Amino acid sequence: MPWGEFAHIAVVFNTYNDIKIYVNTRLGSPGDRTYTYPYTNITIARDSYYNKDGLIGEIAYVRIYNRLLSEGEIQHNYNNPDNPIRNGLALWFKVNEGSGNILYDASGNNNNGLATNASWTTFWRNETSRLIQFRHSLTSRELEKIEFTLIHTDLDIGQRVRAKRDGNIFFEGIIYERRKRHDQNYMSVEATAYTDLILFDRHVVYRLYEAGTRAGDIIRDLASLEQGVNVDEVDDGPQLLTNWEIQNQTALEVMKSVARGTNYWLRMRPGKRLVFRPKAMF
Repeated sequence: MPWGEFAHIAVVFNTYNDIKIYVNTRLGSPGDRTYTYPYTNITIARDSYYNKDGLIGEIAYVRIYNRLLSEGEIQHNYNNPDNPIRNGLALWFKVNEGSGNILYDASGNNNNGLATNASWTTFWRNETSRLIQFRHSLTSRELEKIEFTLIHTDLDIGQRVRAKRDGNIFFEGIIYERRKRHDQNYMSVEATAYTDLILFDRHVVYRLYEAGTRAGDIIRDLASLEQGVNVDEVDDGPQLLTNWEIQNQTALEVMKSVARGTNYWLRMRPGKRLVFRPKAMF
C-alpha cells in the first residue's frame, strides 16, 4: 500500500484457503490471516500502541457484505465511495460522526459499531478526477462560493469541501445546495458551497451597540458565536456615530451590513480566518 495516502482495501472471503485482497482494485496477496467463526462481534482495527498488529493510520469508511463481490463490483465501489453496491450490503460505516463513540450503520440494518479510544480527524477525499464543471465566485456584494459538478459520486448538504490551486487551499466551506441528476451513462451531482461565513446565518441576534463602538468590535463580537474563528485579520474600522439597536436579525446580515456601511471587505479564508479590511487593501 502507498504510505501516507488513503487506500481502498477490499477483501473477498469465501473459505480459509480462498481469500482475495484488492488494494485500489489491484489483486494482492492475503499473507497471514486469522478469523473467528461465528462472526458476532467483529473488530475492524486495533490500537497500534498496545497491539503489534494494530492499525497505524486512519479509517475513512467501512462496508461489509453478506455475499461475494465481483471484481466489477469492487471497481464500482472504488469509483463510487458514496454510492456503493447495495445488493448484499449488511453494514456501512461512513465514519463521519466527528465525535462520540458510536459508528452509525448507513446500510439500514442497524448494525451500529463502537469506537473505543478513537481520535476523530477530518477526511478530505480528492475528487478532481470526477470534476466536470467548476466555478469560483468572489465579489464584495455576495458571499464567496464555488459551484461544481461531479460524476459517479454523491454529496450531502452540510459536507465540508476544499478547493486547491497549485497545491494551495484557496476555498474552504460547506455544501449548502445539492442537486442529483441521472443520465443513461452516469449519475452526477451539482453542488453549491459557501465559505464558513454562511454559518452565521443560523444565529438570530439582539444587540445594542453604543455610539463610539468600532465596526471591528461588532464583527469580533458576532464572530464569537461560532467556535474556532480567527479574528486576527479583523481591522478596527470606523466608529458608530449613534447607538445601533439590532432586533431579530441574523448575525450574517448584521456583519454584511457593517461591511457595506464601511466599504470594507468581509471574507472568511480557509481555516476559519475572518477578514474585515478596507477594500483598498485587496
